[in-house]
Amino acid sequence: MKRIGDCTLWVGAGLTLVAGLLLSGINLYWGELNQDEGWYLYAAARTAEGARPYADFAFTQGPVFTAVYAQLFRIWPVAGLQAGRLFTALLGWATIGLGIVLVRQLAPPAWRGTATVGVLALLGANVYHNYFSLIVKTYALTGLLLTAAACCLAWLSRDRLRGPALAAGWLFALAAGVRLSAGVWLPVSALGLVLAARRYPRAWLWFGLGGVLGLAVAFGPSLLRAPAATWFWLGPFHWARAATDGHGGWLYRAGFFSRWLQAYYLLAAVAVVAGWGLATSGVRRHVWPPSVGSGLLAGVGGMTLLHAAAPFPYDDYQVPVMVIGTALVLAALCHWLARLIEPSRQPAWARAVGGILVMTGLLAAATSPRNQEWFVLGRDRIWWPVKEQADLRVLQQTAQFLAERTAPGDELLTQDTYLAVEAGLRVPAGLNLGPFAYFPDWPTDVAVARHVVNRPLLEALLQSGTAEWAAFSDYGLAIAGPGMTPVAEAERQRLLRLLEWHYEPYKTVPHFGQAHTPLTLYRRRAAP
Repeated sequence: MKRIGDCTLWVGAGLTLVAGLLLSGINLYWGELNQDEGWYLYAAARTAEGARPYADFAFTQGPVFTAVYAQLFRIWPVAGLQAGRLFTALLGWATIGLGIVLVRQLAPPAWRGTATVGVLALLGANVYHNYFSLIVKTYALTGLLLTAAACCLAWLSRDRLRGPALAAGWLFALAAGVRLSAGVWLPVSALGLVLAARRYPRAWLWFGLGGVLGLAVAFGPSLLRAPAATWFWLGPFHWARAATDGHGGWLYRAGFFSRWLQAYYLLAAVAVVAGWGLATSGVRRHVWPPSVGSGLLAGVGGMTLLHAAAPFPYDDYQVPVMVIGTALVLAALCHWLARLIEPSRQPAWARAVGGILVMTGLLAAATSPRNQEWFVLGRDRIWWPVKEQADLRVLQQTAQFLAERTAPGDELLTQDTYLAVEAGLRVPAGLNLGPFAYFPDWPTDVAVARHVVNRPLLEALLQSGTAEWAAFSDYGLAIAGPGMTPVAEAERQRLLRLLEWHYEPYKTVPHFGQAHTPLTLYRRRAAP
């Protein structure tokens, strides 16, 4: 009977794994495009060529991201968005694998199968998490490094002290080198180790050494090459955004938490049950080892508060911490149930709870409101216009059109950077950040030093006519830095008129890229 019960859990794990992999395949091809994917991949391609972020081109995240993703272009020189998503999906699934390792370290032995199934059901089969762990952003790589560091902390013991602590500090530092907000894990985890010094003597010292070495490797070269640009793109740029809701930002904060809970509502329900169970049963201490309870839980909370404090907090910022958060919630649930249920009855209850997690996880995946975004363009009054093709396929066809009329490495005058990446083309210097590359009021010397364009530089680019082709969607010429505010429509139309001095509209793609806006392809005029 025990073997049959174990098989039941593994069948559940297999079902959720298959469902998650199917979701990854659908998201890879049918998932909506995101503007960030283009300039992230373009930065990785430039790094593979030998250029360096901040010193040679603008980049708003940590240098570890470009160093890792540059390997994709060294293996696959003409990698496009589909290859980038596949690479990211592998990182995302590796993170879930580490999450299973972590939860099996934290859960009671009799409940490890249930915890394993829970991770797959709550994350692998979560359409939202699956999508944002697959598109080319910093989330998958940051989550992988954070979860690996969490596993190291969970491995700590008096017999295994130096290596895990050193590795945890190193990995947390590298995570900060991908996404700066992950840096909050260093101080809070160090504090947790200080509080657990009796249990793990000098672990905080080795952790701190690993963290210092990791930070030096991650940020040292960039700070030596271009200290001012590195400091700006990693610091002031992020808190200079002028987004406001007119109510002191509280509506944005409320929206952040509401959308986050909606995206992980099944996990939130499990967390409520586990919290209520622990509170009412009197089990408040020693649910996790002290280093995990004081470090990892505080890290999840600290990173969440940091994200909520952003001028415009996006709920998907939370994706990197959700594997660790899920492992902690499931471990807490399993510890509560293990103390509540008689040992002889625990195997049957473990199978039952695992089955409930599988069924609810698959049901949540089948009913996710994000599913319709694969196939519809959005609501038009009372209608839901259906896509004729996947967004990625539209991008690929448009890129193929340009590739057939250009030579590899030619310039494409555009702020839709993923189109240039897909076509194997370059963008003019200063435009590699795509829609976020326009800082109209900056002095020219500052714009040049930070590798973006101001108003005179953009006007010169539009009027130069050096590129054979240009391409602009509604994201082009529409966003002004550093506050990331809308460009006035009169100003945008004036810039388009400057463009049309040398370029004439050649073709329009009606539903292109993020938000399915029209994309106009321009060809250089024979005579201006």
